[in-house]
Amino acid sequence: MRARVRRAWLQKHPTPLGADGDFHWWPGDVAAATRTRLAGADAPLTLWLAPGQVSWARRFTAVAPADDRRYTGVAAVVVAGDAPTAALLGAAPVPAAAPWHGDDPVADVTVAVVPAPRARCCRRRRGWSPTAARRSSRAWRRR
Repeated sequence: MRARVRRAWLQKHPTPLGADGDFHWWPGDVAAATRTRLAGADAPLTLWLAPGQVSWARRFTAVAPADDRRYTGVAAVVVAGDAPTAALLGAAPVPAAAPWHGDDPVADVTVAVVPAPRARCCRRRRGWSPTAARRSSRAWRRR
């Protein structure tokens, strides 16, 4: 099964999309609803699970080169595909707590889906029956 791993950053550092020092998403190919959810992450590291999509958001602090002030940005990873959510989670790398510095934001990966092992059913021994089991337990208790 195939899945697409997308990285996104909400930052003030210069990117090919903007170098004016304002907050912007780089790259802008993640859906707007997902970007809104990622930007609202309050914890240092947040995970969202949904059918067909897994998202990580990690907060970071950095100094903006345009105005030399500290800001808090978001580094995110969004993995989407037709694999089960557990397999997508296994393919989702945790984002580094840093602004974008030339990393490739999109990668296609193959997600290996390993079927769960079949549970062995309880096999009854030859000659076993519920009545015989009760009798033997009663006999054992009488000892």
